Amino acid sequence: MNMRALVGKALPITPVTEPAHQMVIMDRTGHSTMTWNPEDAGSVRDARNEFARLLRDGYQAFRMNVVMENGVVVEQKGDRATTFDPTVGKYLMTPQLVGG
Repeated sequence: MNMRALVGKALPITPVTEPAHQMVIMDRTGHSTMTWNPEDAGSVRDARNEFARLLRDGYQAFRMNVVMENGVVVEQKGDRATTFDPTVGKYLMTPQLVGG
């Protein structure tokens, strides 16, 4: 791609028809993201296994309600989750907080 030809020009943005299904995993270094396709058994299995592993390691899972409004992804208030549902748009995985 010729970068000089792009200077000063707007790049086309591909419209999002549906938000990606993702798991945001918080840790000491920041966060990482895992995505899956609910129609792909392999990616659902991998996400389900990671979800279960994180719960065993003491993480808490929060199911985020993700909706599309006028082509914009909007996250609404979520709730705690203890089981993995591949149709959920987003999970936020947070480590157990330690007080002191």
